[in-house]
Amino acid sequence: MLKVVLFPLQVNYVNSYLIYHPQTLDAFLVDCGAFEPSLRDFIKNNRLNLKFLLLTHSHYDHVDGVPDFQKEYKVPIYSANPDYDVQIAEGQSIAFDSYEIKILETPGHTDDSVSYYLEGAVFVGDAIFAGAVGGTSHRSNFETETRNVWEKIFRLPDETIIYPGHGAASTVAIERLYNPFFDQFV
Repeated sequence: MLKVVLFPLQVNYVNSYLIYHPQTLDAFLVDCGAFEPSLRDFIKNNRLNLKFLLLTHSHYDHVDGVPDFQKEYKVPIYSANPDYDVQIAEGQSIAFDSYEIKILETPGHTDDSVSYYLEGAVFVGDAIFAGAVGGTSHRSNFETETRNVWEKIFRLPDETIIYPGHGAASTVAIERLYNPFFDQFV
C-alpha cells in the first residue's frame, strides 16, 4: 500500500503531498508551492527515488517551488498546462510502480485544473476543500468547477480520501453530504 505524506508548506500555505511505495521507495510529489528543507530532508532521509511531479494547476502558490525542485531532481513535470514537460488530459493515466494514476480534468478554479485519482485517494488541488470550493474569477467558472467536482470527484467511491491544495483532507461521502456548495445538485 502506498504512503501519503502531507507537507503543509508555510510558504504560500499550500499542501504538497509526497506519495511513495514503502518497498520500492519510488515516489512522486503532488504540487510544489515551495521547496522547503523538510521536504528535501524527508526524501533524502528515506532514500526515496523521485519519479515525477504532478501539478494540479498553475497558480503560483502551487508551482513556486518547481524550478528548485526540478533543478535538484531532474524529473518530468506533468500538468494540463503546456508550459511543463508532459501535458496531460482527461482519460489519460500515469503508471507508478504497479499502480495507475487517472487524470480527471476539473477546470473552474483555473482552466488547467486537474485532479489525480489513485486507489482510494484523489488529489484535487483547489477544485474542492473540506466544506468549500476553490475561488473562481466569474460565476460561470464557479458553475463549471462545481459541476466538474459533482460529475467526476463525487462519482468516486464514498471512502475515497480527498486531498486538497489547502486545509484538511476529507472524503467523497462527507463532501457530497455536507459541502454546501453542492446543494444545487442534490
